[in-house]
Amino acid sequence: MVKPGWSCFQYVGKYGVRCSGYVAPGQTPNRVLAPPSYSVRGIGRPGVPVLDAVDLQTVSTIARRTGSRTLRFVVLSYPRHTTSLPPLVVFDATDGPCEVGAPGYAVLNEGPHDDLWYQPGGNPYGPHAGAPMP
Repeated sequence: MVKPGWSCFQYVGKYGVRCSGYVAPGQTPNRVLAPPSYSVRGIGRPGVPVLDAVDLQTVSTIARRTGSRTLRFVVLSYPRHTTSLPPLVVFDATDGPCEVGAPGYAVLNEGPHDDLWYQPGGNPYGPHAGAPMP
């Protein structure tokens, strides 16, 4: 059970991390479990989601371009009417997999979007529009 307050996390299998998200005092926690994120370095290991060829190429390109050892990805699910958001979010979790700070981590595979951010510890259910902190 998630209690009000800042995000906490739990391990999902050997390679995944699920962030609870922020729950304000007086609010009811979301009953839908947040999607777990995985290290890009775990791709191909048991329990890590299998990516299709396009997503795998996207992740490989980002990993080569950034050279970061903290790259993570999450596979999101949306209702049918919200198809403009990417179902795969790749982000560089430099402050940990459940960082809550605003605006969050830049979505590195945003494609046509230029201002998507993912806040795994604040709202792990999907990216949001925003601008970097000055």
